[in-house]
Amino acid sequence: MFKVDNIDELRDRILTDVQLNITKMLLIEDMEKRKKIYNEILNAREAYKKYLDFLKRTTRSNEGKKKLKEIVCYRCFGTN
Repeated sequence: MFKVDNIDELRDRILTDVQLNITKMLLIEDMEKRKKIYNEILNAREAYKKYLDFLKRTTRSNEGKKKLKEIVCYRCFGTN
């Protein structure tokens, strides 16, 4: 169950760390602040990519594989 919980956490973190920051970035007019938020998004995306690659290599249960597939779809299309 540990890995499944990590997949759920990853989905939530993608939502908060990436998608909400994109919205914030679009609402801010100060270019320096926008650049800072953009760099945070890039760093978060890289961290999630590494974590997702780890989960792909180590997930063995059917339930975990199903949730992992949902995350990959969520990451690519922004939906479940």
